[in-house]
Amino acid sequence: MAARWLATTTFMFIAAGATSEAYAQSFNVAGQPLIFTGSGTGSGTTVGSTRDYANVITIAGSQIDARVTLTGLTGATLSSFDSTTNPYAETAFFQPNLNISSVGGHATFLVEFFEDGQPVTLQN
Repeated sequence: MAARWLATTTFMFIAAGATSEAYAQSFNVAGQPLIFTGSGTGSGTTVGSTRDYANVITIAGSQIDARVTLTGLTGATLSSFDSTTNPYAETAFFQPNLNISSVGGHATFLVEFFEDGQPVTLQN
């Protein structure tokens, strides 16, 4: 019987910066989806690599951008930071492709949000 591996990806959705502190500007997402169009701008598949996404959501006329940073890899490698074809041919999804090499292998990403280059907090 073939062994089955569970791929785990951890996302930290916080405002820009290394802590979860609140920023001056907060936006209520009201349950609307975030759209990570394409594979973002940036390069690399190692820890510290980033991708920037323009206008992941517009709230009350404000365009919110996102930066996704790969902050950790344990027992895994990243073959694609954000694939637009695998596992789904859907460009709006954030779809990292992980190659898990050991039980418990996982990746950790930090997602930061900005309006006009300034860090913001998204809620709900």
